[in-house]
Amino acid sequence: MNKRPLFLLALVLPLSAQANVYYIKADTVKNTSVNEAAIYFNGAINNRTVTWLLSSLAEIAGRYRNIKNIDIYLNSEGGDMDAGYVAYEALRKSAIKLNMIDASVIASAATMIYCGSDERYAMPLARFMLHPAAAWNDKADYLKPIRPGAFWKMLKATTSCFALFIRPAQKSPPMN
Repeated sequence: MNKRPLFLLALVLPLSAQANVYYIKADTVKNTSVNEAAIYFNGAINNRTVTWLLSSLAEIAGRYRNIKNIDIYLNSEGGDMDAGYVAYEALRKSAIKLNMIDASVIASAATMIYCGSDERYAMPLARFMLHPAAAWNDKADYLKPIRPGAFWKMLKATTSCFALFIRPAQKSPPMN
């Protein structure tokens, strides 16, 4: 068996797993002078994109030691709920102040990321989409969402979870 193609594939695969992270900063500005940054997250929530998001935050924190505030502009129709939960737990433990901003739409699993900070904003035309949870089931591929009557009963018991979405600011954050 020729192992050369396998070896070349092993060299190329890590390159495809790297995040595309870009920095826009004037060359005359010292890293120690930067105290604010912004991240623009557009796309599905999955393990790879959450890793990119968290890696970007770590990169900013490591490169710009005086960073005090990071605006995270979210635009996502959702995705993998487990990946969203990982992001939520990591974001809420951030030592840097994070401002979550709904730039267009935050749906499904993206709501977990949005709730990762106490500072939450929405652009004037932004939308949110919440839906009843569905769970994985090997036999049926997924469980259908719960019936409306059961949903309202569950909603009354878990109102505090949905109350998180009532608090977004009425105005957009100031643009610097």
